[in-house]
Amino acid sequence: MADGSDPIARMALQLARLPGIGQKSAQRIAYHIAGMPLDQVKDLAAALWQGRKALRFCARCGNYTQEEFCPICANEERHNGQICVVRDARDVAAMERMRDFKGLYHVLGGTLSPMDGVGPEDIRIKELLQRLFPAANLGFYLRKRIYKGNREPDY
Repeated sequence: MADGSDPIARMALQLARLPGIGQKSAQRIAYHIAGMPLDQVKDLAAALWQGRKALRFCARCGNYTQEEFCPICANEERHNGQICVVRDARDVAAMERMRDFKGLYHVLGGTLSPMDGVGPEDIRIKELLQRLFPAANLGFYLRKRIYKGNREPDY
């Protein structure tokens, strides 16, 4: 039954939307979930729903948090003048597992990709520059210095 009424096919379809989960893995996971006791399935679904609902972006760095500021930004000992710029929250988690970096982070939320139409206005570059130069009016500077494609920058 591939008409959408088969529960396992519907579960597999949704699971396959996750990164790194192909159709075969999604189907294996769907069959595993189908064999789980209903209370465990309910707990899994509730944990996913409640976890996602509780998350927001840190007002300072853009990392995931439940509060206004993530635990890293809230820790005054980390305010040492160093900011590590990363693509996404997974990179913060990876850096923190190494326990080497003792500064703050800035999560861009993506990478520049002019070929895909992702420009500086689509990621958190403006916020980064505002953190680095809080008193400066950077709007004009950003438009003049960050360019798209293979053109040379217009200084």
